[in-house]
Amino acid sequence: MAVVINGTTGIDKVQDDSVDIADLSATGTASSSTYLRGDNSWATAGGATSIDGLSDAAVTATNNIGLGSSAVDSITTGDDNVGVGASSLTAVTTGSNNTAIGVNSLYTHTTGNKNTGIGRQALYNNTTSDSNTAVGYNSLFSNTTAAENVAVGREALFANTTGADNVAVGSAALYSNTTGTQITAVGRSALINNTSGSYSTAVGYKALTANTTGANNTAVGINSLLTNTTSDRLTAVGYDALRLATGAGNTAIGYRSGDTVTSGTYSVFIGHRAGHTQTTGSNQLWIARDNTAERNAATWIYGTGSGACYQGNNSSSWSTGSDRRIKKDIVDSPDGLAKINALQVRNFNYRTPEEITVDGLTGSDAAGLQTGVIAQEIELVLPKTVTENAAGLKQVNNDPIFWAMVKAIQELSAQNTALAARITTLEG
Repeated sequence: MAVVINGTTGIDKVQDDSVDIADLSATGTASSSTYLRGDNSWATAGGATSIDGLSDAAVTATNNIGLGSSAVDSITTGDDNVGVGASSLTAVTTGSNNTAIGVNSLYTHTTGNKNTGIGRQALYNNTTSDSNTAVGYNSLFSNTTAAENVAVGREALFANTTGADNVAVGSAALYSNTTGTQITAVGRSALINNTSGSYSTAVGYKALTANTTGANNTAVGINSLLTNTTSDRLTAVGYDALRLATGAGNTAIGYRSGDTVTSGTYSVFIGHRAGHTQTTGSNQLWIARDNTAERNAATWIYGTGSGACYQGNNSSSWSTGSDRRIKKDIVDSPDGLAKINALQVRNFNYRTPEEITVDGLTGSDAAGLQTGVIAQEIELVLPKTVTENAAGLKQVNNDPIFWAMVKAIQELSAQNTALAARITTLEG
């Protein structure tokens, strides 16, 4: 648009307080109900009272503003729309409460409501969906009918078409997602290759970057779950955590925890470089402060797939606090040989889940013949040994049994000493 003042063309002629309406050389009639268009002509502004110097603006229907060539120029009954930039909201007809700032932002949008697109071609292909927010060049570019998405960053959620309730923050975050829903990606290239996998969360540069259809995964940290593509139910928290994992159901928390695992499944790694050398093993537990093998001090606990656990000191017992200074009412225990003699040691097999008839009780998957005690029987002898869980399942704590055994050994030792003395006397 050219600005003509007293026959002279040029924007440099416009200075503060030096030009009034009479100085402008334009066709049509200037009034409180007209505005100056880009072709240097005065046009009627539907519903507006003044334009105050905006050029190339189209104000139509109720409370709509278009600033830029073809911005908001198809509106019919939609209300409260704002388009700033060439062709922004150019196709909107009945949609309301939409905001588009940037060339071609919300370009195809027609009837959807409450959408915000900021950046060149943000929400470009959106048509009828509601409540999407896109901030950044080409963010949510391909979205058509999906609702309640948030994309912040260059080409964030670029390919999304019908996937809903997603959040992508970062350059190219969730770039390839098309139909996946309820996904959160925060960080450059986080979940960049995800297409249809749903219910995952990735926070950090390249977190879950290779994931395509894997679902219900959580990755927090740079390169966490970097390689996974289709496996589900993985959780990785920490730099490089489960970096190479492709197997399902693994959990790793800590710097480079489980970072060498590949196809192994359903293992747990907790701590700095816990399980660092593992690759294909499954159903393991590693609680460690550094990369060492099982039964080493830096690996506090290692668990096998059969449920056995090994301590870092290779001991079979746990340490407990037993300082005299934290105890009172100290007396000798009466529980000894008589209690031990009253215990019944049994052989048994565990019932299958189908054979357990009491609601709420859970059995054990330990296979084969077992040796131990029955809680209801030992409760009659050493009541403090037995407790109940919330479902009423009786459980046995072996500590009271152990200390009764110690007492029994002392009593047997005393008897043995007395017998030895008597024999000595008789033989003397």
